[in-house]
Amino acid sequence: MTLKSKQIQKLLSNPLEAHDVEFLVTDKTISKDGSIWVKVVPYITARAVQQRLDDIFGLTGWRNEFREVKGGQMCGLSLLIEDQWITKWDGAPLTEIEALKGALSGAGKRAAVQFGIGRYLYAIEPYYINCQLLTDKSECTANYVLVRHDTSENESTYLAAQWETPELPSWALPQADFEPYIQEINNSDTETKLREAYTKAIKYAEALGRKDLKDQVNKARKEQLELVKDSAARKRKEQLEGFRKKFSSFKQQLETAENETVLELAYKKIKPELKGLCLSLSINHSDCENQINQIKQQQITRIQGA
Repeated sequence: MTLKSKQIQKLLSNPLEAHDVEFLVTDKTISKDGSIWVKVVPYITARAVQQRLDDIFGLTGWRNEFREVKGGQMCGLSLLIEDQWITKWDGAPLTEIEALKGALSGAGKRAAVQFGIGRYLYAIEPYYINCQLLTDKSECTANYVLVRHDTSENESTYLAAQWETPELPSWALPQADFEPYIQEINNSDTETKLREAYTKAIKYAEALGRKDLKDQVNKARKEQLELVKDSAARKRKEQLEGFRKKFSSFKQQLETAENETVLELAYKKIKPELKGLCLSLSINHSDCENQINQIKQQQITRIQGA
């Protein structure tokens, strides 16, 4: 059966098995307390790229070619899609270890990303991992790393350490469970929480190149936004009703004051409380304060004229 381009796109962009993803150390540091940390990011292996292409296109449905450029290699990856060869190019620099091999491998993987293979990994935030100090490399049971330690301005040494391979997020695995991200949207009770949940979910859906997931995320957001707005409107109505009752009680306290002393005490108590309520509910404080001041003056006039 000949696959259509949309089917191929989905197959290319599907997450790889965890064992086909490796991690690259991009930074190493020693903190003030002496602990060693590494910053690592995930990347796909060349073997995984080749296997993904073989699985989808067979041995004769894809090919690559390389061109030497200054400081590195360019790879042109061609895929046979609906009886048409489509080629995309990308490149990589020579590496410090096995320079040519590293450049060829890097260029091939980057060209594969152009077609969506492993592109989702770019949506994964870097991992910061606390390392275990070693006295000798023979003790290493995980990922080995050497970290430069400056003992003085002119002297330095290297410390051996190991770091554990981190786990990929659930959405970045083959049988990804995307439900927790939809559930987070559905559980959002404010627009701020909804925006945060939506941003996270849509980022991962786009990274996976899954239109069905993006549609699901957008639908969940639309439905939850209506619920959140309705809830906010009801809450606002209740708050305003409560404020009106409180404001009426303030006015009543002033209007029933028996003398100027009681009036002044009530006014001094009401004024800061009224300001706080107005600020918390985003109500025009000046209008409310003017009404209170007017009632106070009327009461003073009444008491003095009695």
